[in-house]
Amino acid sequence: MDSRFLEINLISAQGLKPPSGPLRRLQAFAVAWADPAAKLRTLSDRSGGENPNWNERFLFKVPAAFLAADSSSAVSVEIYASGGWCLPSALVGTVRILISNHHLLDRSPDVPSFAALGVRRPSGRLHGVLNFAATLLTRVSIIAAEALADCPAVAYRELMSESPRLRRRLPPPSPRRDVALKDRNRVVEDGKDLEERSDDGEATCGIGFQRRIHLCPSDENFQHFSAR
Repeated sequence: MDSRFLEINLISAQGLKPPSGPLRRLQAFAVAWADPAAKLRTLSDRSGGENPNWNERFLFKVPAAFLAADSSSAVSVEIYASGGWCLPSALVGTVRILISNHHLLDRSPDVPSFAALGVRRPSGRLHGVLNFAATLLTRVSIIAAEALADCPAVAYRELMSESPRLRRRLPPPSPRRDVALKDRNRVVEDGKDLEERSDDGEATCGIGFQRRIHLCPSDENFQHFSAR
């Protein structure tokens, strides 16, 4: 199956409404997924309140049909107010990013499409805006490709972290310098391995993670602004 690399950058949100009850101080985080079995989340914003900033990028491996102009495929986003260690996190609102609206197959590759969509509260009303970018990537690092072989979605923040899990996944260093250089210059383009002579490849590493979040139905897009 022909697969593509889709990057979603959850940049920020504006004008969110804090949930009622004990979680009156809004420390928001977002959860995104293309496949409900592989959900990714941002860190909690500690200071933005109703206007959180995340600027976290998620990478999805999707079939080419996912990006087609007539496709109804979407990346779902849920925004939560963090409950900390004592309270459950409260749902603030949801957004459904309809990928076909961005016409990524018709755009220049590796060029982000920026947009802002309304956030739908659990009550059904629109309140607040989610700012994000969608990008169709032509290549990713070999470490990201290895992570996507195990799970269809990965967070860049996890790729950059040096955890014991990462060290277990990395192969032992090769005793031969030419083999090491060959591995260093290997990248993945549109789901296939390539060899490059340049040494200016990406320097990302690690794997993604999943976190179980209760499901909440998402709605169709209500606003769409795209800068081309």
